Amino acid sequence: MNQLKETAGKDELLNKFTARWHDILIEILQPWERGKVLDIPCYTGQLVRKLQVMGFQVMGADITTEYLQVKDIPFQYADMTQTMPFEDNSFDYVVCAEGIEHIEDQYQMTREFARVLKPGGRAIITTPNISSLKNRWKFVTRGAFAMFRDYTDDPDEKYLSITGHINPVAFPELKYMLQRYGFKLQEVRTNRYVGEYNIFLRLLGWLSKRPTRKKNPDADFMLKPELLYGEHIIVIARKM
Repeated sequence: MNQLKETAGKDELLNKFTARWHDILIEILQPWERGKVLDIPCYTGQLVRKLQVMGFQVMGADITTEYLQVKDIPFQYADMTQTMPFEDNSFDYVVCAEGIEHIEDQYQMTREFARVLKPGGRAIITTPNISSLKNRWKFVTRGAFAMFRDYTDDPDEKYLSITGHINPVAFPELKYMLQRYGFKLQEVRTNRYVGEYNIFLRLLGWLSKRPTRKKNPDADFMLKPELLYGEHIIVIARKM
């Protein structure tokens, strides 16, 4: 009975979490020309269904069906850290919502996205924003980022229960990976702002401006509110 309650609680948490992301992703995709979308990892499959209703041709993919709730959708087993079972230039869009922080080889994932996307196709990647001021301060005070456990003696233990976060990626590295494999950054958004009215964080942001600009005159991008105060970042990039 306790196990059933725990499973139901996890499902409810997952549904609430994914529903918020679906609203954001649908808002982004809504004005785009209808085309073929790869949603990986597709988790519950609910976004695949919603995009189908919107008129997109969608393929859901994941390394497991453990969390899959919508069974009658196009689905393919796929590992983002391996060669994915899709032809070159076969998708107009790739959506990777809260997936990159779950895998070891993020460069391989980016290469594969570049391979399966058509020229001019776009990728949407979301991940916890470890570059935020709140996360920088958390790292200073406890040596780990928010949404990533700071210490464990069990190498098989998942970080944060069902979320399985194992590999945080900062925005500059994500931008570098995308550019390295033929993408051009188009836009950076966030799901919500956290701490923008906190006096301490605003002071920390002010103190960070000079060293940020001194290191690289082009680094003003790192001072955007989305990166300083965004809880998660949403990166939109086009395959050139």
